[in-house]
Amino acid sequence: MEPLAKYLMVEALILNIQALGEAVHQPQTTDTVIAGIKLNFDRFGPYEFARQQNLLVLGSGEEFAVQFMGFFNEYSERQVY
Repeated sequence: MEPLAKYLMVEALILNIQALGEAVHQPQTTDTVIAGIKLNFDRFGPYEFARQQNLLVLGSGEEFAVQFMGFFNEYSERQVY
């Protein structure tokens, strides 16, 4: 099973970023998008990143954080988070 299928919020964010890239004629690979998400997730922290991306659930970034950390660990095949 592809790791993305289990993490719906992460999948939606990746697809939205890729669609935006296509719209401005700057397509991005999935790997590039994931690297950018990780960079900003680590830089801003779970709550602020989720807030900036409009991914808060009941005012909390926890749901996205749990999904992203689980996804990234599976994607990278190592325990990063």
